[in-house]
Amino acid sequence: MSVLKTKRTAAALLFVGLWTCVAAMTLLHAQQADTDEEAREKEQPKRVAIRFFTDSDFPPFNYIDEDNVLTGFNVDIARGVCLELNAACDVQARPWAELLPALRKGDADAVIASHTASPSVLKAVDFSDPYYYTPARF
Repeated sequence: MSVLKTKRTAAALLFVGLWTCVAAMTLLHAQQADTDEEAREKEQPKRVAIRFFTDSDFPPFNYIDEDNVLTGFNVDIARGVCLELNAACDVQARPWAELLPALRKGDADAVIASHTASPSVLKAVDFSDPYYYTPARF
């Protein structure tokens, strides 16, 4: 009877040992999965928001439509830039006189408002390449 009891004890110990190993491996695998997921999140760039300022009284380039929505060619260009860069887009209307000061203070990432690249303005801010031309006429 003692041999039978010893075999049962050995079997029970083996079962408990195997069960402990399975539980430990499951726990380690779960930790590894969490670590892998965290690594994937770090690899993926966070979605950035680009804040554009424009004025709202220069149709068809930027204006408030009948639904009180800021719209126009410049607004569409800003949204296209954000789409191309996979960035969130925040286009806000400000009075013309506040656009460049807000940009210099860092309140906006860019101004999109048909601004002339005069020598004095070029000393204060950078410009992109022109995306449209209009002749200067009276």
